[in-house]
Amino acid sequence: MLDDSGQTMCAEWGPFSQPQVLPAPVTTAQPEWHAWITADGRALYFHVVYTDGGDLYVARRSEPSEAFTAAQPVSELDTLDREANPSLSADQRIIVFDTQPAGMDMHLMIATRNDPSLPFDPATPLTVFDTAADELNASLSTDGLELFFVRSSIDTLIHLATRNTVAESFTTEITVPATELVGYHTQHVSISPDGRELYVSSNRPGGAGNHDVYVLKRDGPGLPFGPLVHVPELSSIGDDSVDSLSADGSTAYLAYNTNFAGNGDIHSAMRSCVAVPTR
Repeated sequence: MLDDSGQTMCAEWGPFSQPQVLPAPVTTAQPEWHAWITADGRALYFHVVYTDGGDLYVARRSEPSEAFTAAQPVSELDTLDREANPSLSADQRIIVFDTQPAGMDMHLMIATRNDPSLPFDPATPLTVFDTAADELNASLSTDGLELFFVRSSIDTLIHLATRNTVAESFTTEITVPATELVGYHTQHVSISPDGRELYVSSNRPGGAGNHDVYVLKRDGPGLPFGPLVHVPELSSIGDDSVDSLSADGSTAYLAYNTNFAGNGDIHSAMRSCVAVPTR
Protein backbone atom coordinates (compact mmCIF):
# COMPACT_ATOMS: atom_id res chain seq x y z
CA MET A 1 0.00 0.00 0.00
CA LEU A 2 1.27 3.48 -0.89
CA ASP A 3 0.80 6.70 1.04
CA ASP A 4 -0.09 10.05 -0.54
CA SER A 5 3.54 10.68 -1.53
CA GLY A 6 3.89 7.34 -3.33
CA GLN A 7 6.00 5.73 -0.60
CA THR A 8 5.25 2.19 0.54
CA MET A 9 3.53 2.34 3.92
CA CYS A 10 4.75 0.19 6.81
CA ALA A 11 2.40 -1.21 9.45
CA GLU A 12 5.21 -2.40 11.71
CA TRP A 13 8.90 -1.53 11.76
CA GLY A 14 11.72 -3.64 13.13
CA PRO A 15 14.31 -2.14 15.48
CA PHE A 16 16.89 0.36 14.28
CA SER A 17 20.48 -0.68 13.68
CA GLN A 18 23.34 0.59 15.81
CA PRO A 19 23.80 4.32 15.02
CA GLN A 20 26.85 5.11 12.91
CA VAL A 21 28.46 8.52 12.57
CA LEU A 22 28.25 10.03 9.08
CA PRO A 23 31.69 10.05 7.47
CA ALA A 24 33.69 13.08 6.42
CA PRO A 25 33.20 15.55 4.90
CA VAL A 26 29.90 15.90 6.81
CA THR A 27 31.63 15.09 10.09
CA THR A 28 34.34 17.60 10.95
CA ALA A 29 36.20 18.77 14.05
CA GLN A 30 33.28 21.12 14.76
CA PRO A 31 30.00 20.06 16.41
CA GLU A 32 27.30 19.20 13.85
CA TRP A 33 23.76 19.08 15.17
CA HIS A 34 20.18 18.16 14.35
CA ALA A 35 20.19 17.06 10.71
CA TRP A 36 17.09 17.29 8.54
CA ILE A 37 17.08 15.04 5.47
CA THR A 38 15.02 16.33 2.55
CA ALA A 39 12.21 14.24 1.06
CA ASP A 40 14.25 13.45 -2.05
CA GLY A 41 17.22 12.34 0.08
CA ARG A 42 19.61 14.63 -1.78
CA ALA A 43 20.20 17.34 0.83
CA LEU A 44 20.97 17.30 4.55
CA TYR A 45 20.38 20.52 6.48
CA PHE A 46 21.90 20.95 9.93
CA HIS A 47 23.60 23.51 12.13
CA VAL A 48 27.30 23.78 12.85
CA VAL A 49 28.80 25.55 15.83
CA TYR A 50 31.54 27.63 14.23
CA THR A 51 30.68 31.14 15.36
CA ASP A 52 27.69 33.08 16.72
CA GLY A 53 26.48 29.96 18.57
CA GLY A 54 25.67 28.12 15.34
CA ASP A 55 24.83 28.63 11.66
CA LEU A 56 22.79 26.62 9.16
CA TYR A 57 24.59 24.44 6.62
CA VAL A 58 23.54 22.04 3.88
CA ALA A 59 25.38 19.03 2.45
CA ARG A 60 24.24 17.70 -0.93
CA ARG A 61 24.55 14.58 -3.07
CA SER A 62 23.34 13.66 -6.55
CA GLU A 63 21.54 10.49 -5.46
CA PRO A 64 20.50 9.07 -2.08
CA SER A 65 22.89 6.14 -2.61
CA GLU A 66 25.91 8.47 -2.90
CA ALA A 67 28.00 10.18 -0.23
CA PHE A 68 27.35 13.78 0.78
CA THR A 69 29.71 16.50 -0.35
CA ALA A 70 31.20 19.04 2.04
CA ALA A 71 28.55 21.20 3.69
CA GLN A 72 28.03 24.77 2.57
CA PRO A 73 26.47 27.60 4.60
CA VAL A 74 22.86 28.59 3.96
CA SER A 75 24.20 32.11 3.62
CA GLU A 76 20.91 33.89 2.90
CA LEU A 77 19.67 32.93 6.38
CA ASP A 78 22.90 33.73 8.20
CA THR A 79 22.96 36.58 10.72
CA LEU A 80 25.12 37.52 13.67
CA ASP A 81 22.73 35.52 15.85
CA ARG A 82 22.55 31.77 16.43
CA GLU A 83 20.57 29.83 13.81
CA ALA A 84 19.84 26.17 14.55
CA ASN A 85 17.53 23.17 14.22
CA PRO A 86 16.31 23.40 10.59
CA SER A 87 13.19 21.60 9.37
CA LEU A 88 11.80 21.68 5.82
CA SER A 89 8.59 20.83 4.02
CA ALA A 90 8.69 17.98 1.49
CA ASP A 91 8.84 20.39 -1.45
CA GLN A 92 11.76 22.24 0.22
CA ARG A 93 10.00 25.58 -0.20
CA ILE A 94 9.48 26.18 3.54
CA ILE A 95 12.10 26.10 6.27
CA VAL A 96 11.56 26.62 9.98
CA PHE A 97 14.43 27.06 12.42
CA ASP A 98 15.17 28.76 15.72
CA THR A 99 17.40 31.67 16.52
CA GLN A 100 18.72 33.35 19.64
CA PRO A 101 19.72 37.00 19.54
CA ALA A 102 22.39 37.88 22.10
CA GLY A 103 20.96 38.12 25.61
CA MET A 104 17.44 37.11 24.50
CA ASP A 105 15.31 33.98 24.51
CA MET A 106 15.11 31.56 21.59
CA HIS A 107 12.30 31.96 19.08
CA LEU A 108 11.12 30.38 15.84
CA MET A 109 11.72 31.73 12.34
CA ILE A 110 10.20 30.79 8.99
CA ALA A 111 11.43 31.39 5.43
CA THR A 112 10.03 30.43 2.05
CA ARG A 113 11.15 30.30 -1.58
CA ASN A 114 9.36 29.76 -4.87
CA ASP A 115 11.67 27.00 -6.06
CA PRO A 116 13.99 24.63 -4.12
CA SER A 117 16.86 25.54 -6.44
CA LEU A 118 16.68 29.19 -5.32
CA PRO A 119 17.86 30.85 -2.10
CA PHE A 120 15.30 31.37 0.64
CA ASP A 121 13.62 34.74 0.98
CA PRO A 122 14.43 36.65 4.20
CA ALA A 123 13.24 34.82 7.30
CA THR A 124 10.53 36.28 9.52
CA PRO A 125 9.69 35.48 13.16
CA LEU A 126 6.76 33.24 14.00
CA THR A 127 5.59 35.87 16.45
CA VAL A 128 2.27 34.15 17.15
CA PHE A 129 4.19 31.61 19.29
CA ASP A 130 6.71 33.98 20.87
CA THR A 131 6.54 34.14 24.66
CA ALA A 132 8.91 34.95 27.50
CA ALA A 133 9.99 31.28 27.36
CA ASP A 134 12.22 29.66 24.72
CA GLU A 135 10.57 28.31 21.56
CA LEU A 136 12.88 26.01 19.63
CA ASN A 137 13.53 22.62 18.00
CA ALA A 138 10.63 22.82 15.55
CA SER A 139 9.64 19.95 13.25
CA LEU A 140 7.50 20.70 10.20
CA SER A 141 5.23 18.07 8.67
CA THR A 142 5.89 17.16 5.04
CA ASP A 143 2.79 19.06 3.87
CA GLY A 144 3.69 22.12 5.96
CA LEU A 145 0.38 22.06 7.86
CA GLU A 146 1.59 20.80 11.26
CA LEU A 147 4.39 22.34 13.29
CA PHE A 148 5.70 20.61 16.40
CA PHE A 149 8.01 22.61 18.64
CA VAL A 150 9.47 22.85 22.13
CA ARG A 151 8.56 25.55 24.64
CA SER A 152 10.97 25.59 27.54
CA SER A 153 10.60 27.54 30.78
CA ILE A 154 10.41 25.82 34.19
CA ASP A 155 9.27 22.61 32.47
CA THR A 156 9.73 21.70 28.80
CA LEU A 157 6.60 20.96 26.79
CA ILE A 158 5.98 19.81 23.21
CA HIS A 159 3.44 21.94 21.36
CA LEU A 160 1.58 21.37 18.08
CA ALA A 161 0.42 24.22 15.84
CA THR A 162 -1.73 23.69 12.75
CA ARG A 163 -3.04 25.55 9.72
CA ASN A 164 -5.38 24.64 6.87
CA THR A 165 -3.13 25.66 3.95
CA VAL A 166 0.49 26.76 3.56
CA ALA A 167 -0.78 30.18 2.47
CA GLU A 168 -2.21 30.74 5.95
CA SER A 169 -0.43 31.47 9.22
CA PHE A 170 -0.18 28.94 12.02
CA THR A 171 -2.79 29.70 14.67
CA THR A 172 -4.18 26.78 16.66
CA GLU A 173 -1.74 25.51 19.30
CA ILE A 174 -2.05 22.62 21.77
CA THR A 175 0.27 20.75 24.12
CA VAL A 176 0.93 17.20 22.93
CA PRO A 177 -0.36 14.84 25.65
CA ALA A 178 2.05 12.34 27.26
CA THR A 179 5.11 14.48 26.49
CA GLU A 180 5.03 16.48 29.72
CA LEU A 181 6.45 15.30 33.02
CA VAL A 182 6.96 17.83 35.80
CA GLY A 183 10.60 18.26 36.72
CA TYR A 184 11.98 16.67 33.52
CA HIS A 185 12.74 17.87 30.01
CA THR A 186 11.16 16.54 26.83
CA GLN A 187 12.75 18.11 23.76
CA HIS A 188 14.26 17.71 20.27
CA VAL A 189 11.02 16.78 18.57
CA SER A 190 10.75 15.21 15.09
CA ILE A 191 7.65 14.12 13.17
CA SER A 192 8.08 11.27 10.68
CA PRO A 193 7.36 11.94 6.98
CA ASP A 194 4.16 9.89 7.11
CA GLY A 195 3.01 11.80 10.21
CA ARG A 196 2.56 8.60 12.22
CA GLU A 197 5.56 8.77 14.56
CA LEU A 198 6.66 11.64 16.79
CA TYR A 199 10.18 11.26 18.18
CA VAL A 200 11.23 13.21 21.25
CA SER A 201 14.26 13.31 23.51
CA SER A 202 13.63 13.17 27.25
CA ASN A 203 15.61 12.81 30.47
CA ARG A 204 12.68 11.23 32.32
CA PRO A 205 13.29 8.16 34.52
CA GLY A 206 13.55 4.74 32.92
CA GLY A 207 16.00 5.49 30.12
CA ALA A 208 19.64 4.56 29.56
CA GLY A 209 20.92 7.89 30.86
CA ASN A 210 20.65 11.64 30.24
CA HIS A 211 18.30 12.40 27.30
CA ASP A 212 17.00 9.28 25.54
CA VAL A 213 14.90 8.72 22.42
CA TYR A 214 11.17 8.09 22.85
CA VAL A 215 8.39 7.80 20.26
CA LEU A 216 4.64 8.41 20.21
CA LYS A 217 2.58 6.79 17.48
CA ARG A 218 -0.76 7.55 15.84
CA ASP A 219 -2.76 6.22 12.89
CA GLY A 220 -2.29 9.36 10.80
CA PRO A 221 -2.02 13.17 10.76
CA GLY A 222 -4.62 14.97 12.86
CA LEU A 223 -5.30 11.92 15.05
CA PRO A 224 -4.32 11.59 18.73
CA PHE A 225 -1.00 10.05 19.74
CA GLY A 226 -0.61 6.95 21.87
CA PRO A 227 1.69 6.60 24.88
CA LEU A 228 5.34 7.61 24.98
CA VAL A 229 7.55 4.54 24.34
CA HIS A 230 11.31 4.25 24.91
CA VAL A 231 13.47 3.40 21.86
CA PRO A 232 16.37 1.51 23.49
CA GLU A 233 18.46 0.87 20.37
CA LEU A 234 18.76 4.63 19.75
CA SER A 235 19.44 5.51 23.39
CA SER A 236 22.82 5.62 25.08
CA ILE A 237 24.31 6.79 28.37
CA GLY A 238 24.82 10.17 26.69
CA ASP A 239 22.29 12.53 25.06
CA ASP A 240 20.36 11.20 22.06
CA SER A 241 17.73 12.62 19.71
CA VAL A 242 16.13 11.59 16.41
CA ASP A 243 16.06 14.73 14.27
CA SER A 244 14.57 13.48 10.99
CA LEU A 245 13.76 10.37 8.99
CA SER A 246 14.09 9.55 5.30
CA ALA A 247 10.92 9.79 3.23
CA ASP A 248 10.36 6.03 3.36
CA GLY A 249 10.90 5.97 7.13
CA SER A 250 13.77 3.49 6.98
CA THR A 251 16.67 5.75 7.99
CA ALA A 252 16.90 8.00 11.04
CA TYR A 253 19.32 10.90 11.29
CA LEU A 254 20.18 11.59 14.90
CA ALA A 255 22.49 12.86 17.57
CA TYR A 256 23.81 9.88 19.52
CA ASN A 257 25.80 9.55 22.74
CA THR A 258 26.56 13.25 22.74
CA ASN A 259 26.51 16.13 25.17
CA PHE A 260 23.83 18.63 24.16
CA ALA A 261 25.90 21.40 25.72
CA GLY A 262 29.06 20.48 23.81
CA ASN A 263 30.13 17.83 21.30
CA GLY A 264 27.91 16.62 18.52
CA ASP A 265 28.14 14.47 15.38
CA ILE A 266 25.39 13.41 13.01
CA HIS A 267 24.63 9.69 13.06
CA SER A 268 22.32 7.50 11.00
CA ALA A 269 20.53 4.27 11.82
CA MET A 270 18.45 1.99 9.59
CA ARG A 271 15.45 -0.27 10.10
CA SER A 272 13.42 -2.68 7.98
CA CYS A 273 9.67 -3.00 7.58
CA VAL A 274 8.37 -6.28 9.00
CA ALA A 275 4.69 -5.86 8.06
CA VAL A 276 2.84 -3.77 5.45
CA PRO A 277 -0.79 -2.73 5.89
CA THR A 278 -3.50 -4.61 4.05
CA ARG A 279 -6.65 -3.15 2.59
